[in-house]
Amino acid sequence: MEYKLIGIRELSFDMDNGQHYQGYKMYVVLKNEYVQGLETDSFSIRFEQLKGLNLFDYLNKDILVYFNKKGKVQIVTGA
Repeated sequence: MEYKLIGIRELSFDMDNGQHYQGYKMYVVLKNEYVQGLETDSFSIRFEQLKGLNLFDYLNKDILVYFNKKGKVQIVTGA
């Protein structure tokens, strides 16, 4: 799905299962025919899922976000 990336926040915390999470929270906007104006959303993604993609290069640009069957972000690429 195509989104415009409008914000990025770095995440780093210990989860309840003892594992350490490092990644980003991405803040995006998208067009939705049922919304006047733009719809906003946010997603979390681990560093390793970016496969070398620098999200900051796409700030205020369009990106493609692919999800798995459970609705979790799998891959992010430039649009």
